[in-house]
Amino acid sequence: MEKKRGLGRGLDNFFGTQPMDDVNEVNALPIEEIKANPKQPRKQFSEESLEELAASIRAVGVLQPLLIKKEEDENLLIAGERRLRAAKLAGLTDVPVRFIDVTEEEVDQISLIENIQREDLNPIDEGEGYETLKKKYGYTQEKIAGLVGKSRPYIANAMRLLKLEPVVKEMLKKGELTVSQGKLLLSIKDGNEQIKQAQRMIKEGQTIEESQKETRVSAPKRSSYYEDLEEKLMERLGTKTEVKGNMNRGRLVIDYHSKEDLIRIYDLIMGGELLD
Repeated sequence: MEKKRGLGRGLDNFFGTQPMDDVNEVNALPIEEIKANPKQPRKQFSEESLEELAASIRAVGVLQPLLIKKEEDENLLIAGERRLRAAKLAGLTDVPVRFIDVTEEEVDQISLIENIQREDLNPIDEGEGYETLKKKYGYTQEKIAGLVGKSRPYIANAMRLLKLEPVVKEMLKKGELTVSQGKLLLSIKDGNEQIKQAQRMIKEGQTIEESQKETRVSAPKRSSYYEDLEEKLMERLGTKTEVKGNMNRGRLVIDYHSKEDLIRIYDLIMGGELLD
């Protein structure tokens, strides 16, 4: 019996929550009959990376089947464009595929999940991918973590990097700053000071230990406990929350945007209906 080949980390989890009668059937399909997905979020592919994958395919073949959706007379590629391109470079005429029956929304989600799992994805684009899954599809951090094979704290930290100043986020995108340095810079709430410290880290080529010392001097004292608390409250209540003060005294600020939103938040906190 032929061993069933997985869909890939994340996509196996995605389909594991929904029964699909034919998702395990592998077919061979001519490359020329496969249509690229116009909604593919990834527009550029590293030539070097494609050549490396092509060499692997020449040696052992395509290990993970591509996902295809039948649309009238067309075979629409849902996941596996990098494998498809590399297979062409390797000189293959056919590739293993699985035909799946999915909605347009599921197509978008699959493309997004596959894109997030790129090895060369920068930390800001990765965080934005998780943010899209949360905002567009209502996924919790736990759900996202299960889909992409990461821990919940990893997802939370990746999304937290999006709070950095735009200039600093661009530095992370370019690889001028590390993720660890980005997390340190989050403790600096003043935007100008945050940018200044980021530029210093790059200019002086600081190690993470040196960066920690500099950041401790520049950042106001605020325990990461409060940030973790705010993250958990925001996820539970589905709206922005702020903890202001210290462990002895302060305020909890919860945003709402309509009467319906207020009632929804009340129900979540109190577990009962709010009278009109």
